Amino acid sequence: MNAAPRRASDVARRAMAAIGAAALVVVLIAVAAVLAAMAAGPAALSALRDALASSQPTFEALANAPILALTGLATMIALRCGLTNLGAEGQLLAGALAAIAVTTAASGAVSVPLVVAAILAGALAGALLMGFAAVVKSWLGAEEAVVTLILNVIATFAAAAAAGQPLQLLPASGLRQTVPFAGLPLLSLDAGMALASGALLAGLACVTAAAILRYTVVGLELRAVGGNAIAARFAGVRVARYWLATGVVAGACAGVAGAMMAVGIGAGTTAGVSTGLGYAGIAVALLSGRSALAVLIWAPCVSAIMAMADLAARVAALPAATGDLAVALLILFALAASMAPPAAARRAATDTGAR
Repeated sequence: MNAAPRRASDVARRAMAAIGAAALVVVLIAVAAVLAAMAAGPAALSALRDALASSQPTFEALANAPILALTGLATMIALRCGLTNLGAEGQLLAGALAAIAVTTAASGAVSVPLVVAAILAGALAGALLMGFAAVVKSWLGAEEAVVTLILNVIATFAAAAAAGQPLQLLPASGLRQTVPFAGLPLLSLDAGMALASGALLAGLACVTAAAILRYTVVGLELRAVGGNAIAARFAGVRVARYWLATGVVAGACAGVAGAMMAVGIGAGTTAGVSTGLGYAGIAVALLSGRSALAVLIWAPCVSAIMAMADLAARVAALPAATGDLAVALLILFALAASMAPPAAARRAATDTGAR
């Protein structure tokens, strides 16, 4: 079998494995929700049925998709260059804080230049955080994964302090909650327009990233650095420069996601800035493999699973961390299924053993 058909077959097999894992997780959540509602009594079961019959769950299923697409893209781009970006959460919060600072300092009427300035400020804040991690990796040889995790904690504390929220009330890392900020969102868009505008920005970012990675010399050298940094350095590629540039771009993507929440583009929240979506973006990146376009597929899927789990937690009295557990199960099932050898390889191994 030629290399190209083999790679296409592997990609298709991983995609089918991930889709099957998503379906399995959805079924498990549904069964758990129904069983919990039945145990709670007829009132809980009726509330679950009424909630599913309304149109609100459909909107909630897609509400965080643009934010997850950008945070997933931030993680995926870094991975393609050999950087482990576990700091999309901190970069998202930094971007939101920068956007809030810009809009607060302006203290004027809402205008397009103000919104653009807020988004650019968010991109700069996120880029500074991930760029710092890339510089530390290049100059000191420190693990960027550890640096980004530390920056997540700092950004979370900064967001809570800026909102006047007691630090004792902060949830564990990765759990989702809304940090309330007065005056958010900046734009008074209806839910549909906010979601559509956020999806447009996230789609443009993912398509642009896919084109650069696939069809440009920059993308080729970036992928070479991610595949083997030592070999790329011997080939004349400036590895440190690519680490820094990729880190800046990845952090900017997550920072734009935070600025979008603060401004009101994208329907993640209407009362403040949601925490935990940066960590969920890691799940989107892992499920998407190395494809920026696949991020556009898996971001709505992960958003829908999280929304369904949150609905089950509210109505059927399931634990609040049900959504995070569902995403974790989705990753484990998808990885396990994609790592299983294909049927042809299993038959060949069986025939060899029989001889």
